[in-house]
Amino acid sequence: MTATPGALPQPYTVEWRIDTEDFTDPREAARYALAAVSDPQSIAHVFHVTGPDGRTVVVDLDAEPDGTARATTP
Repeated sequence: MTATPGALPQPYTVEWRIDTEDFTDPREAARYALAAVSDPQSIAHVFHVTGPDGRTVVVDLDAEPDGTARATTP
């Protein structure tokens, strides 16, 4: 991972979200989500990222063919 040269580190909250309807227990749903995001074949590459200013953007790491992330507001 690389940072922008000269930039100071900033706190970010990064969330990956998944909707499920097949579980009756929150831990079971969490285990399912962990397995999904950990799978090397997963396409779970969209994240909600909240910056230090409180602004949240949706980052799709698969949006650009060159691997450049695309950010949009939710």
